[in-house]
Amino acid sequence: MAYREWKNEYNIAVKKFNDDHKELFSYLNQLHQGLIGGFGISDMSFILDGLVKYTVKHFKSEESLMIKFNYPHYEEHKEEHDELLAQVGEFIEDYKKGKKAFSIELLSFLDNWISNHILQTDMKYKPFFKEIAKQQKSETQ
Repeated sequence: MAYREWKNEYNIAVKKFNDDHKELFSYLNQLHQGLIGGFGISDMSFILDGLVKYTVKHFKSEESLMIKFNYPHYEEHKEEHDELLAQVGEFIEDYKKGKKAFSIELLSFLDNWISNHILQTDMKYKPFFKEIAKQQKSETQ
């Protein structure tokens, strides 16, 4: 059984972003497997680096779409993205230098941040992008 499984409550009505969120959960599951499996620093660093690269890519996709359609809460959304990347980046640096250990607390932090960000912050843009999709569909008919 996976540490974090996709549930319909995470559906934000933008397929690309739903797929991205599923991939982020996959990284959480890999980190959990590494934690319980006793993976070494190089393996865990590889997974963490993948998580960060994918997160940056996902955030850029979200932010680009928000800019394109003038999402009114773009600035605060971007601030949350930047804050997480700074926190995770700092941890990874310390982890790679041997100053911090990967722990269940960090996994829980990442899990809670990703899940809460989807369920609270990303859900705020769900009606906005649903309306955009509806407008675009009516324009093509």
